[in-house]
Amino acid sequence: MPPCFSAVTPAECYGRTRDFSRPQLGAFPNQSDNFLTFHEKSHLAPLVKIPAPGSPQAITLIELLVVVALLALLFALTVPALNTAVGVAKKVECLNHLKQWGIATQLYALNNDDFLPQDGSPNGITIEAGWYVSLPKEIGIPTYHELPWRTNPAIKIPKTIWLCPANKRRSNGINLFHYCLNRLVNGSGTGNQVKLSSISAPHTLVWLFDNGKRAAVAQENNVHTNLHSNGANFLFLDGHASHFVNRHYWDFSKNRGIIDNATLRWQRK
Repeated sequence: MPPCFSAVTPAECYGRTRDFSRPQLGAFPNQSDNFLTFHEKSHLAPLVKIPAPGSPQAITLIELLVVVALLALLFALTVPALNTAVGVAKKVECLNHLKQWGIATQLYALNNDDFLPQDGSPNGITIEAGWYVSLPKEIGIPTYHELPWRTNPAIKIPKTIWLCPANKRRSNGINLFHYCLNRLVNGSGTGNQVKLSSISAPHTLVWLFDNGKRAAVAQENNVHTNLHSNGANFLFLDGHASHFVNRHYWDFSKNRGIIDNATLRWQRK
């Protein structure tokens, strides 16, 4: 009895026997598989179909979902970092604006017997005097009343040291000041002036600050509380500008400015 008649499957039996009465595949040059029956071809078919070299490879749904998940993760990690970088850049640009106003203040005092410029009016309507008239002239830029965006909110806001890049506030049709002067330096009265040399500890006395409203002249209750990294920028009378976190200048329980911070003073000694 042939060995294939033992207790094996037909497929195993087929694998052990061979019909030598028929030409075998590959026995002759250029021989095709035409001699094989359909049953034999099905047994000789490979279990895994190997694509030809250079043929396009399709991706599976699982692979696609993995790629999408990785892209979403990268996006989630990148966007906050980009927003932080943009915020820091705007804060630095705002500080540079204030420093330029500080240079203008020093130049004005140098050219005017050490006097600081007059405050001007809170709404900025005075056209002959006020910090927004005197200081721009010292650094060769247009005065406040020459600027069209101050009363027209529809005008595209340009890059200018008048405006903070992080402040979205626009004109109400009457005025617009992104930087506000501390009215407590010169004291009461729009025409008052004090000498810069009379200021003790000028590096701690606020001169200009990020405005939380629109007035040209005000005091501690007008500071913006959340413009740059939960805080605002300040210009001091020695010409330097610094950033402060809001808890250092604002009392949220009373909703008003803090006046007893020794490093951020509002009143002259």
